[in-house]
Amino acid sequence: MPYYYFDYNATSPISKRVVAAMQRGFEEFGNPSSMHEAGKRAKRLIKQAREQTAAMLGCKPDNLVLTSGGTEANNLAIQGRLQACLNNPGHLVTSAVEHPSVLEVCRHLSLVHGFETTFLSVNKQGHLSPRELEEAIQPNTQLISVMLANNEVGTIQPIRRIAEIARRQRIFFHCDAVQAAGKLPLDVEELGVDALSISAHKFGGPKGIGALYVRDPSSILPILHGGGQEGGLRSGTENVLAIAGLGEACAEAALDVREAAQSGGRLKRKLLTALAERLEDFTVNGVTETGMDDADSASLWNTVNLRIDGVDGQELAEVLSIDHGVAVSVGSACSSGKHQHHSHVLSAMGLAKQEIESSIRISFGKTTTDEAITYLVQAITEAVHSLRSYAI
Repeated sequence: MPYYYFDYNATSPISKRVVAAMQRGFEEFGNPSSMHEAGKRAKRLIKQAREQTAAMLGCKPDNLVLTSGGTEANNLAIQGRLQACLNNPGHLVTSAVEHPSVLEVCRHLSLVHGFETTFLSVNKQGHLSPRELEEAIQPNTQLISVMLANNEVGTIQPIRRIAEIARRQRIFFHCDAVQAAGKLPLDVEELGVDALSISAHKFGGPKGIGALYVRDPSSILPILHGGGQEGGLRSGTENVLAIAGLGEACAEAALDVREAAQSGGRLKRKLLTALAERLEDFTVNGVTETGMDDADSASLWNTVNLRIDGVDGQELAEVLSIDHGVAVSVGSACSSGKHQHHSHVLSAMGLAKQEIESSIRISFGKTTTDEAITYLVQAITEAVHSLRSYAI
């Protein structure tokens, strides 16, 4: 049986160029903090990767903090910014559809340290309203955190407009761009953010490595203390081979992000058109139009969240995996292990429990082929017809 992977938003295959770059990381085994030649070679490899990552984001290398991934980057941005405010807790603004690594840190700050948090609602497409965000701001608002692209439905948020609001109000603005990196062009100056998080394994790099862009590194404090690596903002001996992989993944993404988006948008349209011709009673959760910016109707080119009437999403995912060799998911990999059918994103978009339980997430990448899309449509059609027949 062939195997087709459609869970890129959980993690993506490592590219061959990244594997080659990581091999150098294995070879340069020295501790980058050591003064001998082995340490210096490892440090040069980190410097190159930092420059590659900065080039993808349109920033200076000194504005990057290398982290263990998106979760740590999000925590460092939020907790690091608010460390100095623990004795004078104020107000935070985020959205109800953020990744758990943003939602949970905001809840922690509220419960443990007394910060007040506003969780902005979204419409049925998953978009928040910049006007409602502006109205939520209080005199003591200290931070805004909104993701660029949603990991479950692909909705792209109006980040530039939010950044303008934050700038006018002189509020620190953090953007979780973990799902957008490698799929959309990212220029931190154009976006206007104060901080932005990425994670390598979402776009062809290894797991366990990410980065946080910070416009002014002195504006945050460390949440890990030790040897003072990463400009004192992230202590710990650097994971040289993973950092090399991050750099190469960023270099590769910077070269072909627009081409990948164009090709991927075509595949997404093919998928939805073919499903409409062969399958009854399904709905796309979110918006179907792809985009390269934060237009009100735009979503990621690689993400389709389907609600299929009369079918349990978890059962469908299992049938696709076991009987057809197709990997899809029922939501975020970071939360699906806890509550298989619960999606705080779909719930915030107004879906009822039964509608959420009937949903699956399909996500693909730049290596996905037309053949794979054709096979996926056939597999979904057969699996849905089979499950519906059992339910009668």
